[in-house]
Amino acid sequence: MVHTGAMTDDTTTTGATTDGGLGHERTLAVIGVWAERLAAVAADHPWSTPVPTCPEWDLGKLVRHTGRVHRHVAGLVRLRIDGPPDRDTVAIDQPDRDADEAAWTAWFREGAARLLEVLGATEPATPMWSWGGDQHASFWSRRMAHETVIHAVDGLMAVGMDFAIEPGVAVDGLDEFLESMPRSPSFTARDRPFVGSGTVHLHATDDGLPEGTGEWMIEFTPDGFTFTHAHGKGDVAVRAPAETLELLALGRRSLPQGGSGGDGATAGVQLFGDSEVLDRFLAGAVFR
Repeated sequence: MVHTGAMTDDTTTTGATTDGGLGHERTLAVIGVWAERLAAVAADHPWSTPVPTCPEWDLGKLVRHTGRVHRHVAGLVRLRIDGPPDRDTVAIDQPDRDADEAAWTAWFREGAARLLEVLGATEPATPMWSWGGDQHASFWSRRMAHETVIHAVDGLMAVGMDFAIEPGVAVDGLDEFLESMPRSPSFTARDRPFVGSGTVHLHATDDGLPEGTGEWMIEFTPDGFTFTHAHGKGDVAVRAPAETLELLALGRRSLPQGGSGGDGATAGVQLFGDSEVLDRFLAGAVFR
């Protein structure tokens, strides 16, 4: 299957219902597990802790942002909205700005539970508006799974805690990121588009991935990019665990020192070919 990455503002197309490669129940489980990981970080660390992967954010802003997104999406799904929402479509109830960190952490946990309750009571195939190609509730459950994973990772990295993203979750996260990039300014640097031509091949090295998953061939086009799930020879290729590939694409990891200087392997990452092509791809991809 070819996914067209033309830079477009079209948000009205209808698409097939999809939970990615995870399925509805696992998607909800991912939200619950990673929301609690972020809540635990918030409960145990100062909210003034800088979050390097979200420039100019601290832990408090990270938790408030993710909590507001959870409540906003819960409201959209509950209302089964059929068009782009206004700013006041969903009221986000939250503590006073000067409330203590414990109150905000409790608010975050309550919002995650509310999101899971609403998504769990909604059939994935329920038609509703989204800004993506999938115009069903399944879009929002998948989007919230990966939103929560990555922002929990932001918090865990900020306080120096270890984590591991399951390979299947990371593969679907990278799929969802590539599908979302052309449709949302939060997923691509519009002022730094993919310039020139080039092909990037990403190859997940985890054992046990289902056939047909874990490889991406990305080709720049005048309007953006296309990608396929296929093996091939790109101008540049990166072989690494799926978690590393996802976090590299989303700006949460960088290539190991010396890893961009030519063919070679460092810390489980192998880079082959023209690293400048990879640099151009990474410069045009962001997630906030």
